[in-house]
Amino acid sequence: YSAVKQIGEYDEESYQNNEAYRAAYDAKADAIKDERYYEMLDTLFDIKDSNGITYLYVQKLEGDQCTYIMDADRSEEQCQLGTTHKVSGPTLEAEHPEEGMPAFITSDTYGWLCTSTEPVRDDAGKPVALVGVDVSMDDIMQDRANYLRSVTLIMGLTVIVLVAVILFGITRVLIQPINKLTDAARSFVRDHSGEQTVDSAISKLNIRTGDQVETLCESVKQMERDINSYIAHLTAVTAEKERIGAELNVATQI
Repeated sequence: YSAVKQIGEYDEESYQNNEAYRAAYDAKADAIKDERYYEMLDTLFDIKDSNGITYLYVQKLEGDQCTYIMDADRSEEQCQLGTTHKVSGPTLEAEHPEEGMPAFITSDTYGWLCTSTEPVRDDAGKPVALVGVDVSMDDIMQDRANYLRSVTLIMGLTVIVLVAVILFGITRVLIQPINKLTDAARSFVRDHSGEQTVDSAISKLNIRTGDQVETLCESVKQMERDINSYIAHLTAVTAEKERIGAELNVATQI
C-alpha cells in the first residue's frame, strides 16, 4: 500500500473523463506492480472463478474513502491500483468497518449484490486491508429457484416410487391372493361333480400372507372339505334309500 502513494493523488473525475490523465495514471500504477502482485491477483481470479463470485477485491479503508489494491475483474470496469471511491451504505455506517462486515445486500450501479468483507491482518494482528466479496443476488435467487425445482422433482419422483411400491405390495399381498381364491371358488362351483375332489383348485391353493387373507383361504378349504363330506354322506343316504325302496317294491310285487 505504501507504493500506492508513489502514483500521486487520484482524481476520480479526471480518471473517468480525461483519457490522457487515465493513461498516465495507469502507466504509473502498472509500473509498481511486481511479480508478487500479479501472483496474488491470479490467486484472487482462481478463487473468484472457482466459487462463482461476481466481484473479489482488496481495499484499504481510510475514513470515508476506500483505495483499491487489487480487483479481480476482467471487464472494463476493473478498478486500477490506487483508485479511490467514497464509502457508502452499511460500510460507512459501521463503527469499525476495518474489522470486516457480515453479509449485507446492496443495490447500486454495480447491480443487486450480497457483500461481505474480512480483514487482512499484519503480524501484530492489526487490520491493514479488507478483502471484499460480492455475489450477485440474481444468481443467488436463480440458484434457489433451481434448488427448489430440483427438490420438488426429487420429492415427486420419490412419491411416485413409493406409490408404485405400495401398489405392488398391495397387489402381491392382497389382490393376487384374493383373485386366486375367487378363481378357485368359481372352478369349484363350475366343475364339482358331487364326488370328493382331492386335487381341486381350492385344495391346491397355497396362500401364505400371514393375515386375514390366509385365514379366509383356510376357511374356504375347510368349507370345501365339509361340502364334499356332506355330499358324500348325502349320496350314500340317497343310495341306501333307493336300495330300500327297490327292495320294498320287489316285496310288494311278490
